[in-house]
Amino acid sequence: MSGNEAIVRGLLESGVGFGSTYPGTPVSEVGDLLHQFAQTAQGNQFIFDYAINEKVALEEAAGASWTGVRSVVIFKHLGMNVAADALHTLMYSGIGNGAGLVLIVGGDPQASSSTNAEDVRLYSLHTHLPILFPSSVKELHEFTKKAYEISEQFKIPVMIYTTPKLSFMTASVSVDPIPKNVVTTKTLPSFEREFETYINARHFALRNKAKLKKKIQSIEEKPFLEDVTDVPKTAKDCEVGIITGGYPYLILREVISTLGLINEVPILKLNTIYPISSKSVMKFVDVCNPKNLLVVEELEPMIENEIKRILYDSNRFINTTNVWNAASNSICTELLGEIAYQDIEIALKKLYKIRNPKGYKAYLDKISSEKTTVPQREPTFCPGCSHRNVFYALRKVADDLKEKRNLDLIFGGDIGCYTLGMSPPWAVMDWLICMGAGIGISNGVGRVLEKYNNASQHVVALIGDSTLFHSGIQPLLNILKQDIDITILILNNYYVAMTGHQPSLTGIPSENQKDAGFQNTQLRLDEFIRSLGNTQLTVIGGYDIPILKKTFHKVFTQKKKGTRIILVNAECALAVKRRVQEKWDRPRGKERGEELYIQINESCPMCHECFREFGCTAIKHTKKDGRLLYYIDESACMKEECQSCIEICPNHCIEKLVINPKEEDKL
Repeated sequence: MSGNEAIVRGLLESGVGFGSTYPGTPVSEVGDLLHQFAQTAQGNQFIFDYAINEKVALEEAAGASWTGVRSVVIFKHLGMNVAADALHTLMYSGIGNGAGLVLIVGGDPQASSSTNAEDVRLYSLHTHLPILFPSSVKELHEFTKKAYEISEQFKIPVMIYTTPKLSFMTASVSVDPIPKNVVTTKTLPSFEREFETYINARHFALRNKAKLKKKIQSIEEKPFLEDVTDVPKTAKDCEVGIITGGYPYLILREVISTLGLINEVPILKLNTIYPISSKSVMKFVDVCNPKNLLVVEELEPMIENEIKRILYDSNRFINTTNVWNAASNSICTELLGEIAYQDIEIALKKLYKIRNPKGYKAYLDKISSEKTTVPQREPTFCPGCSHRNVFYALRKVADDLKEKRNLDLIFGGDIGCYTLGMSPPWAVMDWLICMGAGIGISNGVGRVLEKYNNASQHVVALIGDSTLFHSGIQPLLNILKQDIDITILILNNYYVAMTGHQPSLTGIPSENQKDAGFQNTQLRLDEFIRSLGNTQLTVIGGYDIPILKKTFHKVFTQKKKGTRIILVNAECALAVKRRVQEKWDRPRGKERGEELYIQINESCPMCHECFREFGCTAIKHTKKDGRLLYYIDESACMKEECQSCIEICPNHCIEKLVINPKEEDKL
């Protein structure tokens, strides 16, 4: 199973009864699998919720825990910022006499699908949240189960920290049975009042903080998960001792094996990185007595700083031995992102004075040059995505208004599939900070432009339906309260599409809602916006490019000031494609059905509008008789629903071809 599947298996074997999440890579799959389990007969007692943001997800998981049901909350590292307000005080109260509460938090050291690579581990330094640090798929499974034992023994939430490489790798795992019943009739869940525990005000808060610090001290002195010490017999009084944990431990083992240092390098593998056991560290140092310590970790020097503190407090290595971090400039190049094989290799070669073999530099240069020849492609929209139409129209209107009216459109970006609009050929995004900041920052920019009567610029804030409800409502209300002169463009595709099509509050078209297992109530965005008192609302579809252009031009240049809202409704193309595929895969009998094709005819003058400006990935190019030709990849084209390329071709060279049309089409 994958690392994420191992987490889910550990949760289910632990008898978890409540799960909540706001999806985010690399742990979206954990929530999705729990959601699937909740739909089965075996999971009929399991309660699962796709919350509107991480703070709500954490708070409801805490509430379920307080009623005596083991609970879990899942989100990525950036979600900790949203949940932090509740987390800091929740740690004071803990779980009371309730059941265990576990946080599954996924980091993103490479910032591969995030706006930053924030080191979420550092939250523990001020929240005092214990962190378990698995380094394999097997440990993800085992540590998840251990986390509930720790949580219930010390009456506090516990965090499992994972990263993309760990979440997505696969391995064999020995599993235990999943309990049949989470709750029995003899132990019905109920909330028990604990005034001094759950009320954090006046002296109660500081009293609860003192209790929390004692719990953390107890875990440090008697760790629930023993750290792993691997000290070869020949490693006494050695050159280097290494302290690490998590995914970097796997790379480290590979490097020392390749360098032939397997019997020379002592390693301390930390299974709990908050609190770090000072006894484990000092025992390791006493046994191997290394001249130098190398700390191998990703992102910030959290482990390194804690090791230095422990050594200083123990009067060891003062002014005699360096403590190095694999990510610091003192031993290798600065690490920005995921730790790599080469980072650890460089560090160990420097420490052990290992010379590279002859021709090694030339070999590395060759590999580097080969990498640079691989064409780099910007992330882009799926074929048929309505967002492409919206951004194509926005780019055209923005260029036209700048040229003819000297009106500069300022675009506030946000988090979602539409984030890809930041890239060429559209490039309609002027900032990208965090969820909700598209509208939030527009509050400031718009107010200043309006105050100083700068009519040469107009702000357009972009946001999706899920992001709007996650953290866009508050900045929207802040704009509406003074009717600031900006445009808010809401892209509603009915899903949290970028993380795997989890449900949005807007639901999806009602005829498919039940089959998708979505919530019972579909919130109508147009009705919701009108209920806020805004009358400047325009609702349009996402596939009619001429209408999109006309609407944008009209709204951006209207004389009436105030907050303008454009709602673009268009279901995610991938979801539509799945339904179309299911329709075509069904047996159709002996009669041949209608077949639709979109093709580029040979009269195409290669103006590049469809390929470069519109940027549809279903449009590709080839060479024939030395001439470059564009063609449409049938396997990728969303021809039944999209056909936008026909509208944007200025030379009318893209056409629809229907084979075996229906009788009504013939007429």
